Amino acid sequence: MLADMGLNVLYETDEVDHSGIKSVYFMYGWQTKCLTDSAGERYHVADGNHAVLFKVAAYTSSGAEIYFHNPVDLKDFMQQVIQWGVIGNSDGSYTVCDKPMGQGVHKLKELYEPGETTKGAFKELYYLTPEYIPGAEWHTCYVTLDFLRHRLDIE
Repeated sequence: MLADMGLNVLYETDEVDHSGIKSVYFMYGWQTKCLTDSAGERYHVADGNHAVLFKVAAYTSSGAEIYFHNPVDLKDFMQQVIQWGVIGNSDGSYTVCDKPMGQGVHKLKELYEPGETTKGAFKELYYLTPEYIPGAEWHTCYVTLDFLRHRLDIE
């Protein structure tokens, strides 16, 4: 799916460690290039004004990070998310649910326990936490993928 969107594979691994725990890590990019520092460590830098890196890591927990070189691209991404409809959380993150809830940032009305599957109009999918740092090379949106199984209602 990422390749279909124009992102190139930068790194992929899918392994099982000595204790039998599977780990998956991959990174895709757009308008990036790989450099190697004096210690032999490889890293990726922007090679265009709209460079993007997308990283996913899964071991005993999982998460993703989307890096935008241009802060306008992070803003555009978040505007598209808000068009879908999200819940604004007090920690600055946003909850994205399984179906559109109507444009805007909504308030949580009720959060149901995972066993209460017959309640709630929406189901949690992701928490998004955008982070813009003036002057930074990359502006990040952290994506929480773990432990999201609540159903909820909005105001």
